[in-house]
Amino acid sequence: ARRLPARPARTEGAWPIPAGAVLTTAKGTFVFVQNGDYLLRTPVELAGRRDGQVFVRDGLYEGDVVASAGAEQLYLIELQAVNTGHSCAHGH
Repeated sequence: ARRLPARPARTEGAWPIPAGAVLTTAKGTFVFVQNGDYLLRTPVELAGRRDGQVFVRDGLYEGDVVASAGAEQLYLIELQAVNTGHSCAHGH
């Protein structure tokens, strides 16, 4: 997944990020934020969507590095790791 080097300037009271960075499940809306060598699923509150971007009102902080694409694939890898006890999709 591509990562944003730094979060862009705030627009309309919310942070704009690519729509592919957002995962919506029955448990809520999430993005994956870099924490050291890991990407952590992080709950967010959206302010809206426009032109292939979503606007995050709450849940991100200045300097967060967000996976800008592949949120669904990252979630599937996370589910596989949780359900099988493996730390990655390759069984390592």
